[in-house]
Amino acid sequence: MLLRIPPHPVSRSFALGVTALALAGCPGSLDASFDIADGGGAGAVLGANAACPDIPSTVFAATCSGAGCHGATSPANGLDLASPNVGARLIGKASSMGGALLDPAFPSRSVLYTKLAASPPFGARMPLGSAPLDDAALACVSAWVASLAPPSVQSGVVDSGAMPAQGAPDAGAQAMDSASPTHSFSPRDLPSTVLWLDAAQGVTTSGTRVSGWRDQSQMHNDGAQGSDGNRPSVAAAAAGGLPALRFEESRETFLSIPDSDSLRWGLGGFAVSVVAANRKATAGRRHGGGVSTVFAKQKLGASTEITLHLNWFTGESTDDDGKIHMGIGEGNPGQQSASGGYNDGTPRVYTARVAPSGGGGTDYQLFVNGKPVGSTHANGAVDVSIPGSVVRIGSTYGQSVEGDVSEVVAIKGAPSDDDLAKLNGYLIAKYGIKP
Repeated sequence: MLLRIPPHPVSRSFALGVTALALAGCPGSLDASFDIADGGGAGAVLGANAACPDIPSTVFAATCSGAGCHGATSPANGLDLASPNVGARLIGKASSMGGALLDPAFPSRSVLYTKLAASPPFGARMPLGSAPLDDAALACVSAWVASLAPPSVQSGVVDSGAMPAQGAPDAGAQAMDSASPTHSFSPRDLPSTVLWLDAAQGVTTSGTRVSGWRDQSQMHNDGAQGSDGNRPSVAAAAAGGLPALRFEESRETFLSIPDSDSLRWGLGGFAVSVVAANRKATAGRRHGGGVSTVFAKQKLGASTEITLHLNWFTGESTDDDGKIHMGIGEGNPGQQSASGGYNDGTPRVYTARVAPSGGGGTDYQLFVNGKPVGSTHANGAVDVSIPGSVVRIGSTYGQSVEGDVSEVVAIKGAPSDDDLAKLNGYLIAKYGIKP
């Protein structure tokens, strides 16, 4: 896929942006706080009708390969941006700070892109000390990353965060599928998203285990686990061939997210969506041991809590049967799914929405792969702020997940039907799940 910039003065702006890159120094490396800061090389000058330039040569090799930077000889942090085939060498390669260096499916999430864009996920925006690349230049970088995808999927690659601010592709550019929920939408597009954990980005490991999971929303609700024995591991190719965090009941693996204002949801409702493959056996386990809690904010002994269980029980003395359940407090009815069997290891999108309703009541709704599987109405409302309590992903007080968690999204305030459909559609398409 080639994104062409139409005849417009924006082409000259791109040339100036690349030239600015050439003037920057290189005090660090891509994974440090001074990433893509480069020296040497001349910027490419575009003609009025030119397509995007060759990014590896005009941006990376020409401006990022000076002494002490990312050249072929002793490259900073081992990252060589000067040698041939930079695209093939870096596709899917993880940055030490989390995220793929180049991700053709999501170009604007690629670390090589985000460090050039506004508000990079770590460190300073590049080029350091020089004018940043404008929207058209960033669009060209994004288009090059997207072009690294196999030809059979390139026409579906859309990255809403990387489209040029002015103009549109000319007649020579391939059509882009703007309706694709996987690439034209992300959870950040919802105004009330307060937590977005994606196993394809922001994961920090210590040895073979996960010590941190960085929030991709704007709220900085990062997960962490300081105890090596309780850390989950990484499954490199889980749902849809994408990474997931693998949780184990035997080690009670989980991540904790410190309390914050954005995680105190009061009486206004909320929603939680999780992409997970639950493999927890239930026969003979009954209440407690058979429960598989994937998301929770609770305080032992308190009457309020938020819990999303992937295994639930039909009674205190009966075996679990792989139902799902959302609860917001001991003694409150919550809601469980009408059917079970959700512990067979199949990746699914599990969504719970809790919304205030007329008369001071509360509506509970559960969805699996975007389809409703249970709902109820309860009189009265429950304040689920639970100040001082952490959010746990993967386990809570012995009720542990056995399986993979690929993505977690939490929304403060009950989302509309349309927003919930967008979110579920995005997750279903991204992970190739059959609705």
